[in-house]
Amino acid sequence: MKNEITVSVCCATYNHEPYIRQCLDGFVMQKTDFAFEVLINDDASTDNTADIIREYEEKYPDIIKPIYQPENRYSQGVPISATFNWSRAKGKYIAQCEGDDYWTDPLKLQKQVDFLEANEDYSLCCHNVKIWKEVEQKWSNNYAYRLIPETTTIVDLANGNYLYTASMMFRCDERVFSDFSSIKRIELGDYFLRILNAKYGKIKRLNDTMAVYRVHSGGVWSMQQRASNYIKAAKMVERLKPSCAEHNIDAQFSKQQELLLSIAWRDAIQNGDKKLASEISHLYQQYDLPKNILSLSHSKYLQLIAIMKLIGTIGLKFYWRYLQLLMTKLTSYIK
Repeated sequence: MKNEITVSVCCATYNHEPYIRQCLDGFVMQKTDFAFEVLINDDASTDNTADIIREYEEKYPDIIKPIYQPENRYSQGVPISATFNWSRAKGKYIAQCEGDDYWTDPLKLQKQVDFLEANEDYSLCCHNVKIWKEVEQKWSNNYAYRLIPETTTIVDLANGNYLYTASMMFRCDERVFSDFSSIKRIELGDYFLRILNAKYGKIKRLNDTMAVYRVHSGGVWSMQQRASNYIKAAKMVERLKPSCAEHNIDAQFSKQQELLLSIAWRDAIQNGDKKLASEISHLYQQYDLPKNILSLSHSKYLQLIAIMKLIGTIGLKFYWRYLQLLMTKLTSYIK
């Protein structure tokens, strides 16, 4: 095995005590013909997450390299991965996995490195994942992900995110980090990172299923935070537009914003949150987006949601690109 670090695995943790052992086991079980490191930032967990990490640090000192924050930095608006993990990465490639997700294939890193080494025109490599719903204690069928072509580009990614953090490996490219640092007020930075990587190469999806994405109430994208996160994402997409101007993908970005805000609008209507609905309406106007959904009354919108649920019940699965078209058609139908 080569002694020089080839892959830096970056992991962010916060109150992941029930999950972190499974995550760390997925790291240390990797079988490679190269050296890799695991860079962990524990963001001042208030449970036993840090103690568990220390156990692995002691057992695998050449692999596990944590930082234990004295206070929570995410709540202060600090971009965790960029500030505490990417900045100390020694690898040619970076792989990511949050502390509540985990890898299932001991050859994951080897397979992704082998592909990227052989294909210089690709900047990102991902793979299939399984989705575990913690509250319901059941697996979710990830049909839409299987419809994504094995090779995609920044144009596809501009339509909406389809990459799971636990599946990603990308080149340690200073151009990407420079682009990232030049964008102000970074929130939900994973999508920023993916788009900026895709500026410099294609995206490969391996057919292997090699990780589990866990959905639980404490996650950043939990149901309780979903509407506000979709609003943040729409704002983030707006800030991405100038840095990607040479790719002529503003139209794709706008379609994505429309979809994100329509979902946030649905949640605001269902929850009776007038303040949130007002903010969404303002953003539609600011970004010059179509207002088909906003023109519906509360009762008509709930009719639309009922139709969507019925469609889901009878088992029709739609690829994410066509969801907005479907919503528009149904809007016309029930007006």
